[in-house]
Amino acid sequence: MTSERPLIPCYGCGALVPNEDGPIHRYIGASPGCWAIHGEVLSRGYSMSGFGDDRLMILNSYCVQHPGTPSPQSIQSVGAHLIGLYVVEERGYDGKRGLEAVRIAADGSRAFHWLEPPPNGYGITILDIHRAADPAAHTAAMRVMAETTWAAWSAHQPQVRAWAAELGLP
Repeated sequence: MTSERPLIPCYGCGALVPNEDGPIHRYIGASPGCWAIHGEVLSRGYSMSGFGDDRLMILNSYCVQHPGTPSPQSIQSVGAHLIGLYVVEERGYDGKRGLEAVRIAADGSRAFHWLEPPPNGYGITILDIHRAADPAAHTAAMRVMAETTWAAWSAHQPQVRAWAAELGLP
Protein backbone atom coordinates (compact mmCIF):
# COMPACT_ATOMS: atom_id res chain seq x y z
CA MET A 1 0.00 0.00 0.00
CA THR A 2 1.61 3.24 -1.09
CA SER A 3 0.76 6.66 0.29
CA GLU A 4 0.84 8.21 -3.21
CA ARG A 5 -2.66 7.04 -4.05
CA PRO A 6 -5.54 9.27 -2.92
CA LEU A 7 -7.54 7.94 0.00
CA ILE A 8 -11.30 7.51 0.20
CA PRO A 9 -13.58 6.18 2.93
CA CYS A 10 -14.42 2.52 2.41
CA TYR A 11 -18.14 2.30 1.78
CA GLY A 12 -18.35 -0.55 4.28
CA CYS A 13 -16.26 0.28 7.34
CA GLY A 14 -15.40 3.93 6.70
CA ALA A 15 -11.60 3.45 6.92
CA LEU A 16 -9.55 5.73 4.68
CA VAL A 17 -8.19 3.36 2.07
CA PRO A 18 -6.51 3.77 -1.33
CA ASN A 19 -8.85 4.81 -4.11
CA GLU A 20 -8.09 2.08 -6.58
CA ASP A 21 -9.68 -0.24 -9.05
CA GLY A 22 -9.48 -3.88 -8.26
CA PRO A 23 -11.40 -6.95 -7.27
CA ILE A 24 -14.09 -6.93 -4.65
CA HIS A 25 -16.11 -9.68 -3.01
CA ARG A 26 -19.44 -10.37 -4.65
CA TYR A 27 -21.56 -9.64 -1.57
CA ILE A 28 -19.26 -8.26 1.14
CA GLY A 29 -19.59 -4.50 0.81
CA ALA A 30 -15.96 -3.38 0.79
CA SER A 31 -14.27 -0.95 -1.55
CA PRO A 32 -11.44 -2.37 -3.69
CA GLY A 33 -8.77 -0.65 -1.56
CA CYS A 34 -10.19 -2.08 1.66
CA TRP A 35 -10.60 -5.54 0.14
CA ALA A 36 -6.93 -5.43 -0.92
CA ILE A 37 -5.85 -4.49 2.63
CA HIS A 38 -7.93 -7.37 3.99
CA GLY A 39 -6.11 -9.69 1.60
CA GLU A 40 -2.73 -8.39 2.80
CA VAL A 41 -3.72 -9.00 6.43
CA LEU A 42 -4.81 -12.55 5.62
CA SER A 43 -1.61 -13.18 3.67
CA ARG A 44 0.49 -11.97 6.58
CA GLY A 45 -1.50 -14.23 8.90
CA TYR A 46 -0.67 -17.27 6.81
CA SER A 47 2.97 -16.41 6.21
CA MET A 48 4.28 -14.83 9.44
CA SER A 49 4.37 -16.53 12.81
CA GLY A 50 2.17 -14.90 15.45
CA PHE A 51 -0.01 -12.95 13.00
CA GLY A 52 -2.58 -15.62 12.15
CA ASP A 53 -3.91 -17.14 15.34
CA ASP A 54 -6.98 -14.92 15.31
CA ARG A 55 -8.09 -15.04 11.68
CA LEU A 56 -11.64 -16.00 12.60
CA MET A 57 -12.14 -12.94 14.80
CA ILE A 58 -10.75 -10.72 12.06
CA LEU A 59 -13.03 -12.39 9.53
CA ASN A 60 -16.09 -12.08 11.79
CA SER A 61 -15.42 -8.40 12.42
CA TYR A 62 -14.55 -7.64 8.79
CA CYS A 63 -17.66 -9.31 7.38
CA VAL A 64 -19.93 -7.57 9.87
CA GLN A 65 -18.29 -4.20 9.19
CA HIS A 66 -18.93 -4.73 5.44
CA PRO A 67 -22.52 -6.00 5.29
CA GLY A 68 -23.11 -5.05 1.68
CA THR A 69 -26.69 -4.71 0.52
CA PRO A 70 -29.61 -6.98 1.38
CA SER A 71 -29.29 -10.30 -0.45
CA PRO A 72 -29.60 -13.89 0.75
CA GLN A 73 -25.79 -14.24 0.85
CA SER A 74 -25.09 -10.97 2.68
CA ILE A 75 -27.90 -11.56 5.18
CA GLN A 76 -26.60 -15.08 5.95
CA SER A 77 -23.03 -13.79 6.20
CA VAL A 78 -23.82 -10.99 8.62
CA GLY A 79 -26.02 -13.25 10.75
CA ALA A 80 -23.41 -15.98 10.97
CA HIS A 81 -20.53 -13.61 11.70
CA LEU A 82 -22.52 -11.68 14.31
CA ILE A 83 -23.18 -15.01 16.02
CA GLY A 84 -19.43 -15.64 15.81
CA LEU A 85 -18.74 -12.34 17.55
CA TYR A 86 -21.44 -13.02 20.13
CA VAL A 87 -20.20 -16.44 21.19
CA VAL A 88 -16.64 -15.19 21.64
CA GLU A 89 -17.36 -11.75 23.09
CA GLU A 90 -20.23 -12.67 25.41
CA ARG A 91 -20.06 -16.42 25.88
CA GLY A 92 -16.29 -16.78 26.08
CA TYR A 93 -15.90 -19.39 23.33
CA ASP A 94 -12.36 -20.09 22.19
CA GLY A 95 -11.43 -19.92 18.52
CA LYS A 96 -12.26 -23.55 17.77
CA ARG A 97 -15.72 -23.36 19.34
CA GLY A 98 -16.26 -19.94 17.75
CA LEU A 99 -15.53 -21.39 14.32
CA GLU A 100 -17.97 -24.22 14.94
CA ALA A 101 -20.66 -21.69 15.90
CA VAL A 102 -20.10 -19.77 12.65
CA ARG A 103 -20.29 -23.02 10.66
CA ILE A 104 -23.56 -23.97 12.34
CA ALA A 105 -24.99 -20.50 11.73
CA ALA A 106 -23.90 -20.48 8.08
CA ASP A 107 -25.09 -23.97 7.15
CA GLY A 108 -28.36 -22.64 5.71
CA SER A 109 -30.63 -24.38 8.22
CA ARG A 110 -31.69 -21.02 9.66
CA ALA A 111 -32.86 -18.08 7.58
CA PHE A 112 -31.84 -14.77 9.08
CA HIS A 113 -33.29 -11.40 8.13
CA TRP A 114 -31.59 -8.12 7.25
CA LEU A 115 -30.29 -6.10 10.17
CA GLU A 116 -29.76 -2.43 9.45
CA PRO A 117 -26.04 -1.68 9.96
CA PRO A 118 -25.02 0.78 12.65
CA PRO A 119 -24.95 4.37 11.37
CA ASN A 120 -21.77 5.60 13.06
CA GLY A 121 -19.08 3.34 11.64
CA TYR A 122 -16.32 1.66 13.58
CA GLY A 123 -13.44 2.89 15.69
CA ILE A 124 -11.13 0.05 14.68
CA THR A 125 -11.02 -1.44 11.19
CA ILE A 126 -8.89 -3.77 9.08
CA LEU A 127 -6.62 -0.78 8.47
CA ASP A 128 -5.61 -0.82 12.15
CA ILE A 129 -4.87 -4.54 11.95
CA HIS A 130 -2.81 -3.90 8.81
CA ARG A 131 -0.75 -1.22 10.58
CA ALA A 132 0.15 -3.50 13.49
CA ALA A 133 3.92 -3.85 13.45
CA ASP A 134 4.28 -6.97 15.58
CA PRO A 135 2.17 -9.91 16.76
CA ALA A 136 1.31 -8.28 20.11
CA ALA A 137 0.02 -5.10 18.44
CA HIS A 138 -1.82 -7.22 15.87
CA THR A 139 -3.57 -9.26 18.57
CA ALA A 140 -4.44 -6.15 20.59
CA ALA A 141 -5.92 -4.39 17.55
CA MET A 142 -7.87 -7.52 16.61
CA ARG A 143 -9.34 -7.77 20.12
CA VAL A 144 -10.43 -4.15 20.07
CA MET A 145 -11.83 -4.55 16.55
CA ALA A 146 -13.97 -7.50 17.66
CA GLU A 147 -15.14 -5.75 20.85
CA THR A 148 -16.02 -2.46 19.15
CA THR A 149 -17.68 -4.17 16.19
CA TRP A 150 -19.89 -6.25 18.49
CA ALA A 151 -20.68 -3.12 20.53
CA ALA A 152 -21.56 -1.13 17.39
CA TRP A 153 -24.30 -3.67 16.62
CA SER A 154 -25.81 -3.31 20.13
CA ALA A 155 -29.28 -2.51 18.76
CA HIS A 156 -29.38 -5.98 17.20
CA GLN A 157 -27.70 -7.98 19.95
CA PRO A 158 -31.00 -9.35 21.35
CA GLN A 159 -31.84 -10.72 17.89
CA VAL A 160 -28.38 -12.27 17.51
CA ARG A 161 -28.69 -13.91 20.94
CA ALA A 162 -32.10 -15.30 19.94
CA TRP A 163 -30.71 -16.69 16.67
CA ALA A 164 -27.84 -18.32 18.57
CA ALA A 165 -30.29 -19.89 21.03
CA GLU A 166 -32.45 -21.20 18.14
CA LEU A 167 -29.33 -22.89 16.78
CA GLY A 168 -28.62 -24.51 20.14
CA LEU A 169 -25.65 -22.27 20.92
CA PRO A 170 -25.71 -21.31 24.59
